[in-house]
Amino acid sequence: MNLNEVKAAIPGIRVAEPDIIKNWQENPIFRGKPDLKHKRLKAYRILESKQSDKEKIGGDNEEFLRSSNIRISFHTDVEKEFSRIHELVNRTNQLNFTKNRWPEDVEEARKLFEKEVSEEFFSDFGYIKVSDSYGDYGICGFYFAKPGYMQHFLFSCRIMNMGVEQYVWNKLGRKHIDIKPPTASDLNNPSKVDWITLCDDANAQDSHKDDSSLNSLQVCLRGACDLAMTSFFLKTKFETIEEFNYSVHPWEVHTNARSLGLYKDQESDLDIRTILEKTPGPDFNRYNSDIIQEKSDVYVISFSQEGFMSSYRHKETGLILSLRCMHMFPGTDACDADYTSLAYDDVKDFLTDTTEEKWNYFKENYEFIGGFRNSDIVKEQFQNDVIHIFTRLKHAQKKVIILGLNEKIGNLPGLVELWSSINSIVKPLAEAYEYDYIDINDYVKTDADLTDELGGAHYKRSIYKKFSDVIADCIAKV
Repeated sequence: MNLNEVKAAIPGIRVAEPDIIKNWQENPIFRGKPDLKHKRLKAYRILESKQSDKEKIGGDNEEFLRSSNIRISFHTDVEKEFSRIHELVNRTNQLNFTKNRWPEDVEEARKLFEKEVSEEFFSDFGYIKVSDSYGDYGICGFYFAKPGYMQHFLFSCRIMNMGVEQYVWNKLGRKHIDIKPPTASDLNNPSKVDWITLCDDANAQDSHKDDSSLNSLQVCLRGACDLAMTSFFLKTKFETIEEFNYSVHPWEVHTNARSLGLYKDQESDLDIRTILEKTPGPDFNRYNSDIIQEKSDVYVISFSQEGFMSSYRHKETGLILSLRCMHMFPGTDACDADYTSLAYDDVKDFLTDTTEEKWNYFKENYEFIGGFRNSDIVKEQFQNDVIHIFTRLKHAQKKVIILGLNEKIGNLPGLVELWSSINSIVKPLAEAYEYDYIDINDYVKTDADLTDELGGAHYKRSIYKKFSDVIADCIAKV
């Protein structure tokens, strides 16, 4: 009666009479994962030793953690360790904050993971290794981030109360997590974890070596949005600042060289500031940069944005301004988009923050000069702005790494020619200033190195990983 009552209350549950006990060691239902090396036993002995030492110092957890020499490392070769990752995704509970599961069949789960990655170019994923003075914990964490949120964020309970999940969440930028309770940890507490050391491989024999000087370096990455993929790899090694192009409706804020020149000019010249205040476009405070502030130790710069705006010259002062608005001349090459040809009535519905007075000032006081692809004036201004940037960083004694652009592979009209033209200006200047120059053409060699749909602008994840490794090697020479 009791067994039938349970079956009625919980459909699908298995029940048995007591005589099952005599053969349960041979029964496949009770057969767990083989552990011939007694890893579980070793793990419990580590926990026992840690608890004993913690009691000796009065039970203060943070004091104990500071004495434990905790080391973690981030790894991105998820495919290689997929069986372990699959086990973590489907078996963790107490420290699984998202509780999004995969199919139980590992190959079916692998296909789902590959599909999710291919559907979102800006996905970021990796696994975590942990060790401390008591032993190695192996792979005990996994994250899978999509733009703005975490699809997976989980850890093995073997690293409970070590601050690992809080450290990783902060390191990855505190992305939004739709937390599915119950969880045995609060990601906001402790808010600061300063007892963990970042290393290349937490389970390697030399993981105890002091890499703190490199880990504490601040690296500013400035360029197009695809540089975010490289940042995914670098942020797990260094403190990073990301300066990528973004939209402020309806304008785009670009990380091009001219924006830094304009910001510098309007800071030092009140007349220029007055002119810019009268001119349509984003608030120029948005063009402020860490290059202006000079706070980072290392600057990684790509100039791939230069060809995607139209430029205008102020008739009286010769000031050159670059603008782009996706609503004006959609589908037209930016170099051919003359905004001064549009009346206020043509733009007022989507330039809601622009007054008729400001638009007419723009039309009357600026002349359209084209873009990088078709204007020698724009190219000359670009060269001058690059010289200003390089000189400023050289004077500040900063480490600078320049990313060359793909000028050989792809089928987007005019793209490789544009980037070849940019390289012809930037590379000689980088060499003259003795900056590291990474030639992307050494790594992007065939169409197979490109993403399927973008024909030259974006690369496969493996290529960005190579870039990041080369950049990390350059930074290590600081």
